[in-house]
Amino acid sequence: FARQPLTRQVLQSLVQNIAARGLMADDRLPTERELATELKVSRNTVREALGSLEAIGALTRSPKRGAVLKPVDLSALAGISQVFLLRSAADFDELLVARRAFEVGLLPLVSENATADDFAKMEAANAMIESEVAAGWAPIEGDLAFHAAILRASHNPFLIQFGRLLEEFFRAARSRVVPSQAKGHRSLKDH
Repeated sequence: FARQPLTRQVLQSLVQNIAARGLMADDRLPTERELATELKVSRNTVREALGSLEAIGALTRSPKRGAVLKPVDLSALAGISQVFLLRSAADFDELLVARRAFEVGLLPLVSENATADDFAKMEAANAMIESEVAAGWAPIEGDLAFHAAILRASHNPFLIQFGRLLEEFFRAARSRVVPSQAKGHRSLKDH
């Protein structure tokens, strides 16, 4: 089987190192020199691996503080990967199927965990959709708010992150949506 590039191997070792040390958001990593010695690679290779983590928002680097871990937000990955995955109308249709499958799977958890406030946010989002449709617009903001409310109502941080990843794909694809009252009404009915 194919050998992974050195930077990817070092990235995996670095992630394992972070886990083994029990480091969390806002914790500082060892210096590049210390990591290079520990991982038995050059500082440039460590720097490239740190750059990969920085690109996805998992850490920030500054001259005085060094590398500091940040909470990972999967939506950063969506911004990069959607360019390669959403190329046609058929891709958007497949994205709709993926979101529907994901959210239908969430519904039992949502019904178990949702609070009155969660349901109020879903209703407010549907009211926003009605306003957008009445104004002749595509119901983009209301729809995003509705799906975000469903995710939050799960009260599961992992599912919320996975959902944000999907929603970033939708945010990018929506720039190509043609306003349609029929689609808006269908969206309301589905919600």
